Amino acid sequence: MKLWVLLAGLCLPVFCWSQNILSGPIVGGVTANAASVYLQTNLPATIEVEIASDTSFQTSSRFQQTTNEPFGNAVIIPVQKLEPLTTYFYRIRINDSLQTGCYQFQTFPAKETNGNFTFTVGACQMRGKDPFSEPIFNVMLKHKPQLFLEVGDWGYPDTTDLLPDKNTFFPSNLSYLLKYYQKRYSIKEMKALFHSTPVDYVYDDHDFMNDNSSRNSCSYYHFDGPGDVKEIPNPPGARRNAINGYYHCFPHYQLPDTSEGIYHSFRAGNCEFFVLDNRSARSSNLDALVKKGKKYYYRNVPQHTMLGEKQKQWFLNAIKSSDAHWKFVVSGVNFNHSFRSMITMLEEKKKPLYNFIIKKVYTKRILTSLVDTWAGFQQEHDEILQFCRENNIQNVVMLSGDSHLACLEDGAMGALPEM
Repeated sequence: MKLWVLLAGLCLPVFCWSQNILSGPIVGGVTANAASVYLQTNLPATIEVEIASDTSFQTSSRFQQTTNEPFGNAVIIPVQKLEPLTTYFYRIRINDSLQTGCYQFQTFPAKETNGNFTFTVGACQMRGKDPFSEPIFNVMLKHKPQLFLEVGDWGYPDTTDLLPDKNTFFPSNLSYLLKYYQKRYSIKEMKALFHSTPVDYVYDDHDFMNDNSSRNSCSYYHFDGPGDVKEIPNPPGARRNAINGYYHCFPHYQLPDTSEGIYHSFRAGNCEFFVLDNRSARSSNLDALVKKGKKYYYRNVPQHTMLGEKQKQWFLNAIKSSDAHWKFVVSGVNFNHSFRSMITMLEEKKKPLYNFIIKKVYTKRILTSLVDTWAGFQQEHDEILQFCRENNIQNVVMLSGDSHLACLEDGAMGALPEM
């Protein structure tokens, strides 16, 4: 905004900058009695969320916090003392100035409640050229979901590197990382969903660090020729930035241990969700491959881990102690047990898979992709499945991403049902 001030016969322009919303609001961390609201402004400000059970706001509660300037003036405001399975409306004030827009969400059913709970799942958005269009979210909105789960690769910001020569992975630049959160929240179709639907999220490789990423490095493959494969080390501080960016720029649930990642769980009625971080503590993928001559072979390496010991123990303890009827386990990569047979087919040149791959793409490309899934972490994979069997843990359903397709497997091949 520009004002003109007359002073001693001179017209001087005076620039007055006001605080505006850059991204949000977005609701996450929803339970039967609480929620969190994310918002980002262009300048430091005091943000207030006013919430009520009807649009008159005659009886409302207000929750206030200041923005976090080191993280792009983002803020996450906890909202508490809510009632289960209730539709709430909320609006935003910036420095006591009421903003346009009235938004809504529904709290989750209480723990002991049985009934329908509708949620949608997505992964691998924002491919191709900007501006992005995601019409699938218009379809989701028609189903009036009580939750949207984003299970990884929420965009592909990993375009800053020049591999294999430079490992300038995007989270090494905190400013770029923060701008990408703003970008993903600004997609038209997703904004419409977020104005009425809570969201939960866990990153996978592309939105954590780079393709096929792990705790300390990213696996680099020459897909277009017979070149070698190798691990590229992550830049100093990049892993910490990725975790901190999530912590400050997404309305998350309580995180048990942010030194090991962003894994967490939450309850909705008779469902419990266990959201695994399969990147922050992962061993390097290529540790599971051995080269003999010009060929690579899989080897089952002790201590080769996707979750890390702390997260694995948290998960096993949590799913064992859960009294929820349905137990949904979120994984950014495929859990399907039958992927192991594909590795065997490649190594033993069994038909028909081997002939198909030889004619279409390099065998090495498929093998290195398979070891990025749970098939490449067989000892830990077996440990989880055996634990569920020994403790008679029933009604476990995997929710995975990274496949760039939608399908449902009933568990006959994959050991557990998986979507």
